[in-house]
Amino acid sequence: MARPTTFSDLSPDCGRLIFTGADKTELNAASLACRDFHHYANELVRELDLSRKSIPKLNSFARLLRRFPNVKRLSLYPPPGDDLDATLHEIANSGLNLDFLCLPGRVSLALHDFPAEPLARLSSSMPNLKSLDCGHFVNGDDDLTMLAGMFPALEELDMSDCGSYVTDQGVDAAFKRLANLRKIDISFNGQMSDEWLKSLSTNCPLLEEVTCVASRRRAYWVTESGVCALLGGCGQLRSVRLGDINFSRSDFPLARAVCASASKKLMYLEIDCVVMVDDKHCCRLVDTEEEEACAARMKVEFFSAWDKLHGESY
Repeated sequence: MARPTTFSDLSPDCGRLIFTGADKTELNAASLACRDFHHYANELVRELDLSRKSIPKLNSFARLLRRFPNVKRLSLYPPPGDDLDATLHEIANSGLNLDFLCLPGRVSLALHDFPAEPLARLSSSMPNLKSLDCGHFVNGDDDLTMLAGMFPALEELDMSDCGSYVTDQGVDAAFKRLANLRKIDISFNGQMSDEWLKSLSTNCPLLEEVTCVASRRRAYWVTESGVCALLGGCGQLRSVRLGDINFSRSDFPLARAVCASASKKLMYLEIDCVVMVDDKHCCRLVDTEEEEACAARMKVEFFSAWDKLHGESY
């Protein structure tokens, strides 16, 4: 009588294939069963969200990185032991080939100096990093420009809520180094203005997705001028989300810019909490023949915060 086939008789590739179909809870339990199960489960981990609560000591963090060799997405909130320099060195030396990195907020670490040397080492060891979240990490123009220079291959950048020290000049210098950007979030920045959107339209021709929600205290700094420059200058745009933007002109050309973008690749446009002049001003987005013609190709969601709209959306 032939001996029954067991899991140990399977090739490593077959074992990995079986584990690929399991959900996270099943993997956690299976990893405790035997050394092979533990090994396969570790190989399937692709994302780690780490904080001082989950990894209290730096040496534990280093062991964790070695345990999961196929991790592609790593988030630090904040890093183990609050030692950012040492943490970045461990990541650079881990051998990981990350696609995404979320840097922690420096305010929570009471960290004033930009960790240029550890980040430079990290960038040289991970040339394939495509996505970076540095929103609470960047404190000024120099920080943003250095990051852009270290990771010029970035395709996705979240620089939302960088504070009030990132200016038009810093943004323009950074965007000139990020020609491969396809997705960006620049929301809630205190100095955000039309110049940010114009710089994106000039320097980032491959952009496909933009999120730009203005700080309510600075809503008047981003107007239809910047929005039209963005829609007109980025021919690859597929999705744009705008919020708390000020449309101050009664003859604004946004409808024409929307239609022109729809004739290219734009499929989704959301304009939320927008300050408008009046109902007629708002309706110009949706009552033109051109808008009707492009409606079948894209989705427009328009919500105005102006009292005269009586709570209606278009």
